[in-house]
Amino acid sequence: MMSNISLKTRYFMAEFYGTFLMIFLGVGVFSIIGNYLSIALIVGAAYLLSAYTLDHISHAHFNPIITLAAWIDQRLTLKTALLYWGAQLGGAIFGYLSLPLFNVQVLFSRSLSFSARDYGLFAFVAYILVYVYLAVSENDKKRPFLGLAVGSTYMALTLLTISSTFGILNPLRALEMTSIVPVILMILSLASGTLLATLFYKGLAYQATKYQKHA
Repeated sequence: MMSNISLKTRYFMAEFYGTFLMIFLGVGVFSIIGNYLSIALIVGAAYLLSAYTLDHISHAHFNPIITLAAWIDQRLTLKTALLYWGAQLGGAIFGYLSLPLFNVQVLFSRSLSFSARDYGLFAFVAYILVYVYLAVSENDKKRPFLGLAVGSTYMALTLLTISSTFGILNPLRALEMTSIVPVILMILSLASGTLLATLFYKGLAYQATKYQKHA
């Protein structure tokens, strides 16, 4: 029966579940434990586990900025990128809605503010995360290391920036925030870092990855 599921449905299911897991575990641990090292380890482990179980289906994005980079790099059509973004949004919402089961309520409940330096950090972490993903996923020889490489990057960046940016490496964390201006600036900062990383990656003339290009 599972063999009858279309490829696009598999993409959606994989991205939905992987994003759900990262939001549910990362935000949940942040709210319950609050220990920076524990949060960073859980975020990295969540990506690693999701990547090693779902990479063969959707190439393990679980973050809209990764999908944006893949689209800019022509690894995805716009139609497929939109499918990914929809799945990621759905997975994030489901992750946030699942947290009250553990007495954690964060959906649209945080009043966060950031300095100009923090917005620079958002762009910086997006640049590093996106570049690592693009470089490690560029060919079949490197792909077995994707979960470990990107998971470690998530862990390190979370640990280094959590005191000022709350460890936000994913624009879907905007679902926690009540103020619209910080949300817009945060998303723009992450997008700008993503764009710069993708252009730099393309400028180094890596060989194209075998990637889905379905219409």
